[in-house]
Amino acid sequence: MNTEKQMQNKSNIQRVCLTIAGLDPSGGAGIVADIKTFTAFGCFATSVIASITFQNTTGVFGAIHQTAESVRRQFEPIAEDFTISALKTGMLPTQEVIEEVARLVKKMN
Repeated sequence: MNTEKQMQNKSNIQRVCLTIAGLDPSGGAGIVADIKTFTAFGCFATSVIASITFQNTTGVFGAIHQTAESVRRQFEPIAEDFTISALKTGMLPTQEVIEEVARLVKKMN
């Protein structure tokens, strides 16, 4: 039984939201903040990490960006398993990643 079917068996169906963004390990922005927001609104949060940042509450000290292939390979299993009700993007670090996200979203609709 896939996750979506399990969620549909609940008396109250949760909407699935997807964020495609960077990871802020301090939790103030990016995927961590998006997940907190989705959860606060009663949604089931899913995510794709487009960039991993090195930061804390005082500054950003660098980042490692994911490739378009990495973003696609994270996205596809989520899109296959869930009906995504809302999608939010944040930090999309390169033109290659932006174009891949646009292609994936277009394909989803």
